[in-house]
Amino acid sequence: MYELFTYEFPAQKVQAMIAFEHSLPMRLYRLLDAVMPAYRALFAQHDLTEPQWRLLRIVWERERVTAQDAAAATLLSPQSLVGIVDRLSAKGLVTRLRSVDDRRV
Repeated sequence: MYELFTYEFPAQKVQAMIAFEHSLPMRLYRLLDAVMPAYRALFAQHDLTEPQWRLLRIVWERERVTAQDAAAATLLSPQSLVGIVDRLSAKGLVTRLRSVDDRRV
């Protein structure tokens, strides 16, 4: 079973610390590691990366999406999104539209 620990903090107690390998983040990471290779192989058949697929998936669902909303929905940084959009645009899979509300050059 799991070892239980109690840590004393000034105004609270944290109990029931489970072993690291049984923690939720580690279990989720192992699950992701088990599932994603099959998906990555599928994406590769279509010359896509996982981040590219994430963006295509959100664009398919919403049709139009701002860069800020796409970054939040796909868990990709806005800086990474720029290159992803560039590559997908070069493949003819997405089209960049300039916002009429954004006056930056």
